[in-house]
Amino acid sequence: MIRLTTIKGEEVTINSDLILRVERLGDTMITCSNGNKFRVKETTQEVVDKILKWQQQRWMPLVHE
Repeated sequence: MIRLTTIKGEEVTINSDLILRVERLGDTMITCSNGNKFRVKETTQEVVDKILKWQQQRWMPLVHE
């Protein structure tokens, strides 16, 4: 799960496993596999970085055991 900021300034938490596409269209549009779309303030690179950080936190404990 990643936390992002909507265009209206509200914090939203998104399941990053559902993200199909991240596009930069003036602002950043996130399209999820369930059909939901979110316009967020973060850049596409910031979204990708948050997804990678989440995945590392999620899987690293399994690698160290």
